[in-house]
Amino acid sequence: MLPVFFLKRLYWRIAIVVTVVIAATAVLFSVHFVKEEAELLLEDHVDQASKIAELVSLTLDEPDHRVSRHLNEIATFRHVVAIHVLNEDKSYRYSTLSANAGTQSPLPVSEEIPETGPVVTRTEDRLLAWHPVLPAGGGGWVVVDFSLTPIVEFQRRALEDNIIDSFGVVIIAAGIILLALRRPITEMDKTARFAGELAKQRGAQMDVYDGVSEISDVQKALNETSRTIMFQEAKLAAAGERLQSIVDNTVDAIITIDRGGIVQTFNRAAERIFGYEASEVVGTNVSRLMPSPHRELHDTYLSNFLRTGTAKIIGIGRETAGQRKDGTTFPFDLSVSEVVSGDEHYFVGICRDMTEKKRAEARLRRAQRMQSVGELAGGIAHEFNNLLTTIGGYARMANAHPDNQSRVEDSLKEVIKAADQAADLTAQLLAFSRRSPISAGSVEIGNVIVELEGLLPAIKRSDIRTLFDIRDESLRIKVDKAQLVQGLLNLVLNARDAMPEGGQITILTRAIATEELPGKPPKNDDSAKRYIAITITDTGDGMDNETMTRIFEPFFTTKEQGRGTGLGLSIVYGMVEQSKGLIDVKSELGRGTTFTLYFPETMEPDEATVEEAQGEIASGSETVLVAEDEKTVRAYIATTLREAGYTVIEARDGEEALGLFLDNMDAISISIIDVVMPKIGGLDVARGILQAKPNSKLIYVSGDAKSVQAFSESDDELAYLRKPVSPESLLKTIRRVLDA
Repeated sequence: MLPVFFLKRLYWRIAIVVTVVIAATAVLFSVHFVKEEAELLLEDHVDQASKIAELVSLTLDEPDHRVSRHLNEIATFRHVVAIHVLNEDKSYRYSTLSANAGTQSPLPVSEEIPETGPVVTRTEDRLLAWHPVLPAGGGGWVVVDFSLTPIVEFQRRALEDNIIDSFGVVIIAAGIILLALRRPITEMDKTARFAGELAKQRGAQMDVYDGVSEISDVQKALNETSRTIMFQEAKLAAAGERLQSIVDNTVDAIITIDRGGIVQTFNRAAERIFGYEASEVVGTNVSRLMPSPHRELHDTYLSNFLRTGTAKIIGIGRETAGQRKDGTTFPFDLSVSEVVSGDEHYFVGICRDMTEKKRAEARLRRAQRMQSVGELAGGIAHEFNNLLTTIGGYARMANAHPDNQSRVEDSLKEVIKAADQAADLTAQLLAFSRRSPISAGSVEIGNVIVELEGLLPAIKRSDIRTLFDIRDESLRIKVDKAQLVQGLLNLVLNARDAMPEGGQITILTRAIATEELPGKPPKNDDSAKRYIAITITDTGDGMDNETMTRIFEPFFTTKEQGRGTGLGLSIVYGMVEQSKGLIDVKSELGRGTTFTLYFPETMEPDEATVEEAQGEIASGSETVLVAEDEKTVRAYIATTLREAGYTVIEARDGEEALGLFLDNMDAISISIIDVVMPKIGGLDVARGILQAKPNSKLIYVSGDAKSVQAFSESDDELAYLRKPVSPESLLKTIRRVLDA
């Protein structure tokens, strides 16, 4: 029979199971019935055989001829195969074979005599009925060999008949059951097919069968589920379409990767920004969108995050670089978020191309620079026009009255004063542009504050109180002390002017850790561990945001005409920047302003201050090479030196200077070189001189701090003069270098 589990249809499974159960029941019943009938027949046969054996034993006391006759008569009884009479020594006294025996042979009995009797023994198809012979009859045993063939035949025929009848009953019963189950089974089969259809086609409906409540409930539930699925899938499809439309039409690239860095989604903006089709990128590693070294390090970052949970950029927007299909790189802003679904990790990156923004920022910076340059040019022109008016006016007055010595001297003093003011203005501009040469040294904060305190009485008003909070006077910073004092004085002046009705100025100094800085530490060769903060706070009017964005611009001022040049804060800014520090400003209208200057701490000791000697101007008789391309400046320096007793060799450019030195190197004691000259620059001239004569004395003349720094880095022993150069400074510097 075909196993049930091979049949897929429930209808046939039920039919097979019901048929097998009924058939088994019928067969078991038939076997049991036949067995009972056979046992009853066997009991009758045992009783008959026993009675025949007893009857034979009663006739053995008669004469032999009569015994033989009786035995022959009894042998004709139905089912008797043979009758045996045994003596006590197991020998046969009589042995009669029945005519009913047919093909059956009598069983040998002399070897199986029981010890007691009467008794009946049985083989497969025979009975042996044993009955003892009384002593009066001579003793021994009577054995009746009785056939069981009728019983066996009866069992066989009865079993066959009952099985046939049982199968008839089984077929009839199975047919009735299947007819009764046909409709419910059909509905269940229909429901099963509908479930399969529902798996393929959402929203399908089926007719409900009301004949069986359980089936109808299942069908109604399936119909309702189908409607719900159809409705939800329609909503999901609409939401998915909206989401896909949003993702595809957003201006930012949206890229999704799995935990292995493999791209899962790549929207249209990503295609536009990176130059790839989505089909080219999906399924590949996202690192192909990155330039080196990010490309090689990306998988390491990703695996490290999955292993340790340490995120470098997740949840943190940052600017990075991408690489397009054509190999070009571009800046973009990247934001990454993590999505966890079960054991799976996905990462969603939103990329915004910053190329146009960077270009716009560059254009804005250029425009701002041009505006600042315009304002700077206007401010310079205004200031220098005033100074030139003063110089020209007094020079003409002296020229108009050459015989009036007193008037000439007064006019020349005013000319010199105006020239010094012009030099100071130039120095301020160079300080702002961070091109002014500085004399940085290790400065103790306490000394700076003492010097500042000495200047405050001359500038502050009686309605302004000054409070000093100096945490540690021994703190040291490396800065140009004069510029620092001037910068702090400018801040105090601004604070004073911001408090027309009086108030308080607080000056605070303290040491802070690098981590406490308000911004990223500037690049510092010494990598300072601490910074010294100098804070000046006022209780004045404060500033709005627009003003704060412009306070460091040169010539920008909020003061009325004639009360300032607008260079004070720009000078402070330049001084702090050159000292590798930071400047921080906080202000609010009506609540005052706080300026904090941060300088890297230094452990260097104070550098000795060279005091300029008073009295006679230093003179000498040595030979000096003067290399200066500006004719008037060169003539001025040469005349000053010659009047002081020196022999001067003049050079108009770097090429001529190097040639003159090589021709007169034994005679030249010192060379004065302007760093900016045609043909050969001052640095190259200095290198050529030192190469020809390593111990040569050199003085560098410039107003460009960057040139001075580059020059001094090549040789720490070189001295320099800052333009404009006074005769006193020129002669004292030459003497100091020559005598060193």
